[in-house]
Amino acid sequence: MVVASLAKGWTLYSMDSQAKDGPIPTSVEFKKDGNVQLIGETKEIAKKQKEFDKTMGMELVKISGRANYVQMAKVKDPSKAVKGELTFMACNGSTCLPPEKINFNIALD
Repeated sequence: MVVASLAKGWTLYSMDSQAKDGPIPTSVEFKKDGNVQLIGETKEIAKKQKEFDKTMGMELVKISGRANYVQMAKVKDPSKAVKGELTFMACNGSTCLPPEKINFNIALD
């Protein structure tokens, strides 16, 4: 599980924000290294709110507070970390930061 914690007043664009010509929706990509076999899609568990975004000029799905990104997988060697990348855009109602990518490592043992 990957966890995103947001400061008060800041939001992320949900994986469900798929507006054409809109902001970058949050995404989680796992490194394909032969050690991990993904099962199904990554699930976004968060308080979501669909609203008109004044900064972007369109209706979008946003997340505030905290979001959990859960991915079921089969792992061959649990002594190796699961690696990936979280991509997101954060906004505070008056400004948006450019898309950011954060690498992550999840230790399993």
